[in-house]
Amino acid sequence: MRDLEDIRIFTLVARLRSFTEAAQEANLSLSAVSKKVTRLERRLGAQLLHRTTRSLHLTEAGSDFLTKCNHVLRVLEEAQANISLLSSAPRGILKVNVPESFGRHCLIPALPGFLETYPEITLEFVMNTRERKFDANEFDILVRRAQMLDENIQSEVFFVDHYVVCATPAYLQRFGWPKSPIELAHHNCLIYKYPAIRNVWSFHSAKKIEAVKVGGNLLANNYDSLVECALDNAGIACVPNYIVADELASGRLIELFPGRLMPERPFTAYYPRGDYTPPKIRAFIDFFKQRFRSASPVESHRPKGLTRDRHGRGSEVHA
Repeated sequence: MRDLEDIRIFTLVARLRSFTEAAQEANLSLSAVSKKVTRLERRLGAQLLHRTTRSLHLTEAGSDFLTKCNHVLRVLEEAQANISLLSSAPRGILKVNVPESFGRHCLIPALPGFLETYPEITLEFVMNTRERKFDANEFDILVRRAQMLDENIQSEVFFVDHYVVCATPAYLQRFGWPKSPIELAHHNCLIYKYPAIRNVWSFHSAKKIEAVKVGGNLLANNYDSLVECALDNAGIACVPNYIVADELASGRLIELFPGRLMPERPFTAYYPRGDYTPPKIRAFIDFFKQRFRSASPVESHRPKGLTRDRHGRGSEVHA
C-alpha cells in the first residue's frame, strides 16, 4: 500500500508540476511529498522528474511511467466504485418491460414479494411487445424471446418454458383424439398471430422435424384468448405451458403429443452492458430466476375415466 501511496503522490506532482501545490492538495508537508517521490525513484532505479529551483518536468522514463500509473489508478478507482455500488442495497426506479401474457402469469403474482424484499426499489412495470429493440432511455430491463444483437447490451436466460398442444376432454370426445401430429390438419386449431400467423407447428418425429400446417376459425394475438376458447371446447390450441399450468393439472385441458413439440426460444433478459450490473437490475433478475428454479414442474394429467379407443376417439370408462 505504501507503493500505491507513493505512486499517487508522484502523479499528483506530475499533474500540478509543483511539489508545493501537491503537498497542499494532499495535506502533507513539502518534505513528506519529496521523500515519497525520491523513495519511488529509488525503488524503480530511474529518475522520474527533473527538478530545478524554477521548474519541474518529467523525464522520458517519468512520462512513460505516468501514463501507465494513470491507467492503473483509473482501473483501481473503478473497481473501488463498483465494489461500493455492489455492496449497497438495491434502490431507485427500476423500469421493466415484459410480454403481456408472461408478465401476467409468471411475474405479477410474485411482484408483492419482490417489492417487500427490496423496499427501496420503485418498480415501473410495463407489459407489451411493441418494443423490438433495447433502449436504455426507456427501460432498465427488457424481457423478450427474440434474440437481440447489440454490442451495447448484455443478456442472460431469464425463464425456460415449453409449449403444449392441448384441448378439452369434451372436444376430444366429440371430434376424436388425433393419434399423430399430422392429424391436426383435420381439426379446428386456434392460432396465435403476432407478428405473423403461426399456423405451422413443428414436432420431433423419428429423429427428424415434422412440420404440420394447421388451420382454424380463430386467430388471436393473445394467448389467453386462445386458452379461453379452448376451454369452451372451440378447438385445439398451442400455447406456453405456464398459461395453462392449472388447467393441465386439473384435467380441464389435455396435453397432446407431450414432449414432441419443438421448443421455443427461452425468455431472455436484456440490460445495458457495463463493467458492473446495477444492484436493482441484479436483484430483479436473480429474484425471479430463483423463483422459477424453485417452482415445481407442471405435470399434465389425463382425467380419470377418459381413455382412447383404437381409433383415437375419446370415450368414458365406467366402473
